[in-house]
Amino acid sequence: FVSLSVAAADTDNNPDASQLVGCGDSLYVVLQDLDRNKTYKPAGPGRLAKISLADAGAPVSYIQLAGENPTALVIPAGCTEAYVGSSGDQLGATLAGRSGLEVVDLMTGTTRGLQIKDADLGGNLSGLDRSSTGSVFANVSVKTGTTYNNTVYKLDLQTKAKTPVLGPISYVAGLRVLEQNLVVLSAGMAGAGQLKAGVYVGAATGAALPTTPLDVG
Repeated sequence: FVSLSVAAADTDNNPDASQLVGCGDSLYVVLQDLDRNKTYKPAGPGRLAKISLADAGAPVSYIQLAGENPTALVIPAGCTEAYVGSSGDQLGATLAGRSGLEVVDLMTGTTRGLQIKDADLGGNLSGLDRSSTGSVFANVSVKTGTTYNNTVYKLDLQTKAKTPVLGPISYVAGLRVLEQNLVVLSAGMAGAGQLKAGVYVGAATGAALPTTPLDVG
């Protein structure tokens, strides 16, 4: 059992451990630091815990992130950097510039900051993955009233441009780059104008994915 520290501003005594990614001899754990006593509002920017897989008794180290409510973690081969997607106050659908896509230097244990902010995206980032060639794909959620519209984009970290690949979707339950393909799992009840539930597969090039899904029943 490995205990994880709670953020100083978080009053619920729960670090909200989320994603797990192993790389090399380390396990990286996303800590969302949401305060359940305050309707799951972020208590501040999230953290990334680093746990040694080679030495069970080694202390856990922590990397302070820039984004609030981190929800996605990708670590390319080599284990030198990590891509972290954060959703911020997704329930409130606020775009305060405190979440988005950031890059973390795992060698120094420091973040390079938010490369693309929620305000740049025009919504809250949730799903995230990166191809072996460096292309970054992300799901962006936009809330209007009680309705969520999700769109998968290819992101350009330099220009902050976003290229739509698939959408709108009611709920994106999964987003992965497998080999040279982008795979998106659409779930939930599709609303007016939204793509139906199913698995969408296409080349991970930034071109639009086929809008006919694999039916998962």
